[in-house]
Amino acid sequence: MVNSIKQQFPIFQKNPDLVYLDSASTTQKPEVVIDSIINHYANSNANVHRGLYNLAYSADRAWQEAHETVAKYINAKSYKEIVFTRNSTESLNLLANSLALKEGDIILTTKLEHHSNLLPWLAIQEKRGVKVEFIDLLDSGEMDYDSFMDMVKKEGRNIKLLTLSHMSNVLGILNPVEKYIKVAKQIGVLTIVDAAQSIAHTSIDVQKLGCDFLVFSSHKVYGPSGVGVLYGREVLLNDLPPFLKGGEMVKNVKLSSVEWNELPWKFEAGTPAIEAGVAMAAALNWLDQEIKSVGGWEQYSRNEEALTKKALDMLSKVEGIEIVGGGDKHGVISLNIKGTHPHDIASILSDSSVCVRAGYHCAQPLHEALGLPGSVRLSLGIYNDEGDIKKFIQAVEKVAKLFR
Repeated sequence: MVNSIKQQFPIFQKNPDLVYLDSASTTQKPEVVIDSIINHYANSNANVHRGLYNLAYSADRAWQEAHETVAKYINAKSYKEIVFTRNSTESLNLLANSLALKEGDIILTTKLEHHSNLLPWLAIQEKRGVKVEFIDLLDSGEMDYDSFMDMVKKEGRNIKLLTLSHMSNVLGILNPVEKYIKVAKQIGVLTIVDAAQSIAHTSIDVQKLGCDFLVFSSHKVYGPSGVGVLYGREVLLNDLPPFLKGGEMVKNVKLSSVEWNELPWKFEAGTPAIEAGVAMAAALNWLDQEIKSVGGWEQYSRNEEALTKKALDMLSKVEGIEIVGGGDKHGVISLNIKGTHPHDIASILSDSSVCVRAGYHCAQPLHEALGLPGSVRLSLGIYNDEGDIKKFIQAVEKVAKLFR
């Protein structure tokens, strides 16, 4: 199965020895996605929502169909609830700057968040006087539900927003955000789910999650970079002011007044990355078919968990290895080797054509909370197999012996 999938990725055909274990940073792209970009430029290249000629109509259709594909993929009610941004980071900054948060309001989050779901809120804290509070973590790195309940039960507190990562990009833990969202809804708190890491590892159903907003990036789910998604419930998006202003996000412009465009276009100012949006839809359609071919998301998750466990079992036999955090890991393992800097490990692994990430993984507060100067992270994609894990372990053993 994996071999047939690898054959769909030109980068592995050209580099058969490549062991790519950095999909949490960005995934490789199947040929169908690359072909989609070429096809757009060759056959449908025109600006969207501007032209009155057939080529432009073709681009318009492809652009709206891409929104419809994303809506279907995450089970949104309508394409109007799907805003295309540059990435998850821009989606979260859009929300931070557009939501009506004011002095005295409280934002709840955790220390395990990616910087993209932390820095925008810290900036709003400084700018508007809101207060960012952090749900405690257990020793495993999992969110402490009792800590969360203690925070929401305190009287006289104006909690306005709960923003959580669906899956930790360091620990690989799939957070049970549904039960946190359920509590938040009961007390009228808005909820945001950062699905940048989970989107390629599990089925996403925004209606089942019950979240108000959800974000993810195309490049984390086998699509191109330069485009991301902000899902928002239509009633909420209608009330939000646009973050960016400029071309095409307006219906009427006068020197004395402005009328914004309808959803979702009022949030998509200027010429977008059209080819990337269309190719993202191609990536989601491709992934949907591949997941169905192995029996659906449940079976895919079992396969990935088995491969993750295999890696953990093999790592446990290497002297000096320290695994970061506990909990059930979904395709992501972070580790250290005693007495060795993460950057040295990754650099030496590269000599064996093994690609991993080293450092804080844009989650420095989490590493500091765990008392770590960084870590080495391996992260799986749909194209990885046991052979990749064995090559990784062989390379890690050499590093461990070198620095022992």
